[in-house]
Amino acid sequence: MMENKKLFYGILTIAVLVIAGIGLLAYQNKFIATEEITNFEECANAGYPIFESYPRQCKSPDGKNFFEKVVPPTTPPPTPISTSSGTVVKKSEAACGSGCNLPERIIDLEERGQGSKGSIFFAIGRFGTDYYSDELPAYARSQGFQTYRIKWVGEYGWGTGTGGAGFRKAMCGFSDVVKWVKDKGIAANSDAMCATGNSGGSFQISYGLSDYGVGDYLDMVILTGGPVGRWDAGCFDSSSSGYFPTNLRGRGIIDYMFGYAQDINQRTGPCVRGDGSNPDVVRRFQDESLVSPAINIMYSFPSTKVNFVQTVEDSSSAYPLAKFYYDAISSQKSWYDIPGTEHEVYRMVGGSTKMKELFVNECR
Repeated sequence: MMENKKLFYGILTIAVLVIAGIGLLAYQNKFIATEEITNFEECANAGYPIFESYPRQCKSPDGKNFFEKVVPPTTPPPTPISTSSGTVVKKSEAACGSGCNLPERIIDLEERGQGSKGSIFFAIGRFGTDYYSDELPAYARSQGFQTYRIKWVGEYGWGTGTGGAGFRKAMCGFSDVVKWVKDKGIAANSDAMCATGNSGGSFQISYGLSDYGVGDYLDMVILTGGPVGRWDAGCFDSSSSGYFPTNLRGRGIIDYMFGYAQDINQRTGPCVRGDGSNPDVVRRFQDESLVSPAINIMYSFPSTKVNFVQTVEDSSSAYPLAKFYYDAISSQKSWYDIPGTEHEVYRMVGGSTKMKELFVNECR
């Protein structure tokens, strides 16, 4: 009997040692594999999560993000044009299109100030066919920042030639502009780079963060009057607090971007009608959303503080729709409520005051 017990405990001890050894080996192999990963391909080949941004991203277990390298065709450098006001306007035909298989779109990029403290980009709403009001940029310059106001050329600005492409693909332009200013050494001081955008301008920045890696370039952003976190909630879910007003002109813009209307005034698309009866249409609106229930997207921007400055009773439903995006972001962020109904938050005293404070205290 004693011999049987000895044999049993001997076999049990050997089994425990073998299992422990296999576990230790697996742990060491995983640790070594993680340490050796230096690029997107190695991360993907190791089987780690891939995020469907553009370019795609892969995240290793130690928290590192690796972007897939995408080499766009060579484009001619923008040509500086001096104006009598001392403004420098740089016309660029390289802004989006080359890396997105979309028609090239043209920007007027207004550069002003010396920029001893850094650079701030300003993006206006809708299709961005006008410059951002100069009150806040002028204040930023008075505080030692260089400012860049982005204006998209064409009837539909950044949406020119992109009808049917969807928002995710069409929103590559803003990140192209920021990267060009940084990589070409255009800015007087690019140690600190920040951005703000209202409504459609907030879309440009947000998709730039989630899909195009602009978070590697920007230290702080201020989002106002948006962005829309879920297109399907705004267009189809009448029970949602984020349901767009039925007469909102933006519904026509959304249908145009999804290819359900030839122009923004055609009032027959599913968003204009609030018709979510087709599950394929709803799924597409979800897939194109900043916060998609169907696509794996990156919501961590370790290098970028994301600030939301929103009016509590925004008449466009932007407040609750922006909450979708705010809640999804897992990195540093802040939300600031501004009393009022104005959609253009930066024009309100409370909004502009908070934004000025953030420029001075957080753009560094």
